[in-house]
Amino acid sequence: MSEASRTEHPDDTGAASFDAYAQYVSSLQTVELPDRDASTFEWSVRLRAMSPASFSRGKASHHISRRTPKHCAKVGLDHIIAYYRLSGHGQLQTESEARLTKPGDLTFMDMSRPMLACGPIDTVCVGFPRALIAPLVKDVDALHGLVLAPDTALGRLAAAHMNALAAEIGRMDADEARLVAEATANLLAVCANSSLLVSEQARVRARPALLVTIRHHIDRNLADPTLGPETIARQFALSRSTLFRLFHPFGGIELYIRRRRLARAYQTLARSSSRSNEYIYQVAGACGFTSPSGFSRAFRLEFGQTPSDVIQCPPNAWAIGTLAAGSTSLTQCLHDLVFQAA
Repeated sequence: MSEASRTEHPDDTGAASFDAYAQYVSSLQTVELPDRDASTFEWSVRLRAMSPASFSRGKASHHISRRTPKHCAKVGLDHIIAYYRLSGHGQLQTESEARLTKPGDLTFMDMSRPMLACGPIDTVCVGFPRALIAPLVKDVDALHGLVLAPDTALGRLAAAHMNALAAEIGRMDADEARLVAEATANLLAVCANSSLLVSEQARVRARPALLVTIRHHIDRNLADPTLGPETIARQFALSRSTLFRLFHPFGGIELYIRRRRLARAYQTLARSSSRSNEYIYQVAGACGFTSPSGFSRAFRLEFGQTPSDVIQCPPNAWAIGTLAAGSTSLTQCLHDLVFQAA
């Protein structure tokens, strides 16, 4: 791929400058001014696209940027961008957390996912196709919103490299730029992997509390048919592998959710005076099942009887209570209690 360089530095200032900036970034995000005063707004961007990466040096006055799911779907970019902040402070909001960014911080953003940012821009950025960076990092999905601060040796190394890039972007020829892009991808992946490992170790140390919190979240959202490993991992900013390890003692996260849904349905049917098939279908839907026939098959496989059997001949109160604890047998119930206390 040939090199493509472009510099945007409007002569206009104020409202005209802001309008030009909003148009320039419109395919990626929408922008607005917190105080609606554009009289002093200024911006400039120097962009250099070079396979397999792109480099940019950008500045802009204080503003708010919103990248919505609509932007992600419309443009279809599947890139990871590393933003290194040279000056100024900003705020960053992803699906799972909000945090402040300061000079020296390097932030990874997944362009296939939404975000909100607020503050001035004074950054040097490197953009990588997902196919380039994914084999190098522990969990590419966990990069979104990850911030490497210059308070560790690897954080300082990343910062030093990005500062050097800021100074040398304009002086690299095509061959140098390609080599630098690959070297930068490898270096930043090493730094990101270290940070992801520390985060995962901290979560593992907090395993009992985290596990209880996620189980409560599952119980509160059983009616949501989209509840699953993807949504839970995103909600708690966990990698899928970490989530699976947490729920391994329960047979896995998907099995745990299905059993909790079935247990909720069992309790509801056993305590009801209704005897109609229509009521059974209503209960299935309220417990997150989208297929009545699928619900009936899963119910019979789990409990050895059909939903109709339960409403025709309700079980005793002890059996209902055992199911409420999240178990289908006394052995499993005792296992759950021991594991929770561990």
